[in-house]
Amino acid sequence: MSKKFGTYLGKYLYVVPVAFGSQSTGGRAMLNHTQRIIQETEEDGSALVGIHKSFEDLITACRSAYAIEDKLDKERTVRADTFDALLPNLSWYKWE
Repeated sequence: MSKKFGTYLGKYLYVVPVAFGSQSTGGRAMLNHTQRIIQETEEDGSALVGIHKSFEDLITACRSAYAIEDKLDKERTVRADTFDALLPNLSWYKWE
């Protein structure tokens, strides 16, 4: 869109920093939230979150994610950086 109209892309994007060390919204809270939202199902048994099969690295990261005391163990988790990218993305989804 920015190329089409010749405008600066930064005008339409917003950066929201996420502090992984914060108590209320940090890594532990995001990890717990991600675990819950991935394990939760609809009344008909369907998943709340779907990951397309083309995202093989993300699927591997989710399957291998290992936490110790609510903290992601990056040594044991395959593709830990990919999983870290998932955490803040799912944090935007809230429970009603």
